[in-house]
Amino acid sequence: MVQQFSLESFSSTTRSLLTVTGGLDITSSHKVIVACREALRGGALTIAVNLSDLEFMDSSGLAALINVQRSAERAGAQLIVVCPEGPVRRLFALSATETLLGLQPATDAAAAA
Repeated sequence: MVQQFSLESFSSTTRSLLTVTGGLDITSSHKVIVACREALRGGALTIAVNLSDLEFMDSSGLAALINVQRSAERAGAQLIVVCPEGPVRRLFALSATETLLGLQPATDAAAAA
C-alpha cells in the first residue's frame, strides 16, 4: 500500500526545496503546482523537487511537473527534479521527460540547489 501524500517545503531567498512522499496522482498533483508557483512568486530562482521517497506517480503527477517546469521557465527560474532509479524514474524515461525536467539521480543535487 502506498503511503499518504506528503509535501514539505523549505525556502531561502532564491531557492526552494520541495520533498514529496507517498503517491503523486490526480488527487495531489495540484498541491505540487501550487507550492512551486508560490515559491516562484516568493522569488525562488531554483526549485528542487525531491522525489526520492515517492512511491507512486501517475500521468497527472508527470503533467504537474511539466506544468511547473513551464512556469519556472517563464519566470526565469530553474526546476530540478531529484529521482533515484526505480518505478517513478521509469515513468520519466518512458515519457522522455528526463532532460526537460532536469532530472537528477541523487539528493546531493537537491542540496546543491
